[in-house]
Amino acid sequence: MFGKFKKGNKNKRGDLMRQQTKVIVHNTSWFSLGQKAKGKPFQFFVIEDMFELRQIVQDAIVMMDGAIAGYAESCDEIIHKLKPVKSIVDVITMDINLGKMNSLSMIPVIKEMAPQAKIVIVSANPTESNVKRALFELNVHHFLVKPFSHEDFCETFAHVLGTNTGYLADVFRATE
Repeated sequence: MFGKFKKGNKNKRGDLMRQQTKVIVHNTSWFSLGQKAKGKPFQFFVIEDMFELRQIVQDAIVMMDGAIAGYAESCDEIIHKLKPVKSIVDVITMDINLGKMNSLSMIPVIKEMAPQAKIVIVSANPTESNVKRALFELNVHHFLVKPFSHEDFCETFAHVLGTNTGYLADVFRATE
């Protein structure tokens, strides 16, 4: 990770996070997540309110040979936009803070709609209470802190999807 953020001006913090994450996504080589049965790519649903960060996450998923089934920008949109693709989604990535709302309250609804989907929180708000609630009470599959490193991003989704066969470690050793 590229360091911790100090509390303060949210716009400066968001700008710095976007710049650091953009560099990670666009200046690195990616490994493939592999495919599901019948050669179909893993399907992702991205929940992120910041347009640039949503695009960065979506670009990174596509660079790993995943596919974007849909996205939502707010808690209000999640149910409406997830409903038509709920049966094909393999992974849902979601930020905790969506505007003024905390999206953790939506996790039980999401799990009921798409029980097969694995949920990964991708957030810059790793407070102890949020992490404990997400992982232990709501049983999400992983908590990835923004800004994330290339290696953390790849390893998270390879682990969550069960596609990490040792190849990933070799890729990172070869690029060091």
